[in-house]
Amino acid sequence: MVTILREPVEVVSWIAEVQAAADSERDSLGFLPQDVYRQAAIQGKLLVATSTGEYAGHLLFGGSPPTTRVFQLFVTEKYRRAGVGSRLVETLVTLAERDCCFRIIARVAADLQDASQFWERQGFWESGTSLGGKSRNRLIVIREKRLDSPTLFDLADAPTTSDHDFQLTDRSFNSSPTYGMDLNVLLDLVQDRPRAGAAARIFSAAFANTIRLFVAPEFVVELERARAGRPDLQNDTLLDFATSLPQHPLPPALSMTTLSLELGSIIFPDRTAKGLLRPRDVSDLRHLTTAVHNRVAGYITSEEAILRRRPLLFRRYGLDVIGPIELAESLVPAAWGDSPPDTARPEAFPETQVLAVDEDTLNTVTTLLAKLATPRQVVDHAISKGQLQCPRRRLLLVTDEKPAVFLSWDPPNRATANVEAFLFADANIEGRESITDQALFHLVQDVCSLFPVMIRLHIPRGATWLEDITSRFGFRAAHKGGDGVVLQKLALGRAVGVGDWHTVRSTINQLCKVQIPPEAPSFGGPHSELSLVSPSNTNLSISLLEFEELLSPAIFALIGRPGAIVPIRRQFADELLGASEQSKLFARLEAGVRGRRVYFCTPRALKSLEPGTILFFYESLKNEGRGAIVACGRSVETFIKEKPQIASHLRAQGVLGDNQLQRVSQQVSVGVLVFDSVMKFYNSVGLAKARELGCVDGRNLVTAQRIDSSKVGLLLGLGEPRV
Repeated sequence: MVTILREPVEVVSWIAEVQAAADSERDSLGFLPQDVYRQAAIQGKLLVATSTGEYAGHLLFGGSPPTTRVFQLFVTEKYRRAGVGSRLVETLVTLAERDCCFRIIARVAADLQDASQFWERQGFWESGTSLGGKSRNRLIVIREKRLDSPTLFDLADAPTTSDHDFQLTDRSFNSSPTYGMDLNVLLDLVQDRPRAGAAARIFSAAFANTIRLFVAPEFVVELERARAGRPDLQNDTLLDFATSLPQHPLPPALSMTTLSLELGSIIFPDRTAKGLLRPRDVSDLRHLTTAVHNRVAGYITSEEAILRRRPLLFRRYGLDVIGPIELAESLVPAAWGDSPPDTARPEAFPETQVLAVDEDTLNTVTTLLAKLATPRQVVDHAISKGQLQCPRRRLLLVTDEKPAVFLSWDPPNRATANVEAFLFADANIEGRESITDQALFHLVQDVCSLFPVMIRLHIPRGATWLEDITSRFGFRAAHKGGDGVVLQKLALGRAVGVGDWHTVRSTINQLCKVQIPPEAPSFGGPHSELSLVSPSNTNLSISLLEFEELLSPAIFALIGRPGAIVPIRRQFADELLGASEQSKLFARLEAGVRGRRVYFCTPRALKSLEPGTILFFYESLKNEGRGAIVACGRSVETFIKEKPQIASHLRAQGVLGDNQLQRVSQQVSVGVLVFDSVMKFYNSVGLAKARELGCVDGRNLVTAQRIDSSKVGLLLGLGEPRV
């Protein structure tokens, strides 16, 4: 019977057998001194398999959340093909999931076929390759296994595609990215150097937990060395502060030596080859080695020799070296645009006011939250102003002079790409669905206007009607507890052409750990299946329209996906699409700030507008229109309805009054197009250009015209649509 030992006290007694076995397979495992195994055992990073008191194999691993790395796996000849290796890997998976790691990585020489086949059987898929040491010149295959730990996206293997949702978990959302830094970042601040402003913003972000700052032990050593002969640094307070900063542990001695040599050959190749490294070079390498070993998100430095090697360091070690000014700029929140406008409906209905919350309206908000029995700790977080440099967005929507919805969220920044939001709505207010829909629209439009983000949204527990509305924006429940329900989603905020596929694929994987196909698939209709690989390495398929909803606002211009050019007059384009180049002074119709909107047309026109079609709205020249394509969207649903039977909620999603609706069609029925993911064209495409591209024939655009996928790609490339 095989036993897997993992407790340090038990494992330490087997160190001699482990090293002897590893030395016997030095060609495939490499050489490590006994101290490495001892330190690993003490840290719980060494597993030993035994059978009836006999050594059977071992697994040496390391890394830190979210990644566990396999360094050695060995099974003696006697116990091979007896499941020992599988037992060791299964134990490692259990430990890694316990520590909330998302993945395990193993590096396997490409020429070791038996080893490659073993790792494949264990569910480790090939994620890349790298070159091994110069002495063997081996090609190393990087194999990766995704775990069932709580990840941002954990796609469940559901029996039907309609059951797919990105079952986001709450626990890992707010893990701030960790950065290491060199001494100059601190000295820039305390000595008021030219980069002092950038350093101040970085420390401010760290105090606010937007990022986490760590230093290497070398940081304090370097400061003590720098104080010699420097009167301006003869300050015990500065040294005390430096000593109190969070420190990453040094790597084991062997790893430190090996990594330092590797990094030295990259950053200081000539001086490393000649053995002429300066003390400052050695210090820089110790900083970098510590950062690589501890898997930080980035390392902040002004050292040009290091910054010049940024691409190579990222490809080889996953370490992003970044200058303090660049990082500080990424921490600046996206600018808050014009205040959201008040809204009204085509028919008589109380106007909805959208108020930015200040001290005058704060009491109204707290009264509303008290009425909704919101826990005190949630109230404090939801209404807080946030940081001085990054104030929270806070909106109160009022209808008929009654507070209806309160919504607050963090301003997005590139460094974290995470936004935390709170939504509270009075269930007894007339038109609650419409007002809540508007609030969510303002949230999503703001946070993904410049770059994709993850959103975590808190709503009250038991408000199932709120969950229904948020689901139409792609939110899915991540956590339910006494303080409320937590929903999450990824907001992409852009249209993706075939040429953008690889970039967006990388972005999605980075934000939510989901693998989409390496190449853009062909379009086979709105319910065509898109193959995905979940974080737990499960192969799944999901319909295109549902995939876009979960990433909304998002449009994927797949090969073969058709489009249609849809005519619309200027006054309706301004209201329905928000396509005006000028801000509205007065209330606008609410359809323009809804997630889903309605375009009324003749029943015959619906043939060109079937679900899944990418829509290009052409603003006609009438009434001083621009004669250009000004926005795009996605067809979700089409149907025919008799005019007297059009419900008020459909009218509210469109911009036509009774008289205008009668003029749409001479028939008693009218075509209804429901669409979403509306994005304005940054560069409008004029009619002459559209004709030159073959998107429009010689006739005037009085009804929708179908275009093929090649024209869709051209229009998206020219228009550069965005939310």
